Amino acid sequence: MIMSMGTVVKTKDFTKSRAFYEALGFVITFEIGPDKEIKSGQDRVVIFGSETGGQFELTDAHPAIKPGVFQEDISSSKISMMFKVDTLADIIARARAIGVEPAVPVRHYYYGTLEVVFKDPDGMVIVFIEPYTEESAKKLGASEEFGKPPAK
Repeated sequence: MIMSMGTVVKTKDFTKSRAFYEALGFVITFEIGPDKEIKSGQDRVVIFGSETGGQFELTDAHPAIKPGVFQEDISSSKISMMFKVDTLADIIARARAIGVEPAVPVRHYYYGTLEVVFKDPDGMVIVFIEPYTEESAKKLGASEEFGKPPAK
């Protein structure tokens, strides 16, 4: 049985990426680094967690991964991270406070969600999801392009 799951983001610029995620409100639950209590050579690792048990790791090195991987650009949106949030307005405000605009503005999806897309400093696609309410959709100026089920 799967007890939990997570994602590892291999970043080019650890400091910039860490600051990005912290500015969006992600909470660090664990750290490894040369200046931390738990040391691992020059590797720097932070794990961001949630109250529901989901987590993702941000790192700039790992002994089992070729160093060149960390310098590769993410040029595809084939893989993305999705996070359920209480309110998209808070995420959007936090992003704008650090000069980051949505890659895809808020959209209403017919299956009951409002979603906004950002890209992190490495180009990773991050989707934030809020349950749909008409009030929130209007407040956020959500596109209704996908608000109705596709015709059969």
